[in-house]
This record gives sequence, C-alpha cells and structure tokens, in this order.
Amino acid sequence: MEFPQLMFLPTTVGPLPVDSMLRLDELQSVFTPHLQPTQYSLGDEATEILRGQFQYLISGAGPSTYTELRELLMKG
Repeated sequence: MEFPQLMFLPTTVGPLPVDSMLRLDELQSVFTPHLQPTQYSLGDEATEILRGQFQYLISGAGPSTYTELRELLMKG
C-alpha cells in the first residue's frame, strides 16, 4: 500500500497462476461485450478498498478504507 498506483493480487483465490500486481496508473477502458464472464469478482471489502485506492491515486482524497489501512500499515 506504500505505492498507491499498485494493487497486489495474490494467487490464493482466483484465476491468476502467480502473484500479480494491478497497475492502476495504466487503466484503460475496454469494449466489454466480447468478454466472457467468469465466476470471479472482488468481494465487497476489496471493492471498497480498490475504489478508495483509485480515488486517492487520482485526487489524493480521503479518508477512505484504503487511506486508513495505508496509514496503519505505513506506521507498522
């Protein structure tokens, strides 16, 4: 959480074969009708953290669940 442009994606749950990083500073829109849906999705808590992280990255705004967790982890 030290780098707000990165989100860690562990292999423990989901389709990723290795631990991965999501680059929020490289996001782009895509045309979705050609994509096949899967049973994978972010949980509510992870979605809330990701939204707060993206908001913090774009505008530096807070507080949010992300900024609270980031501050807690950065102190430790």
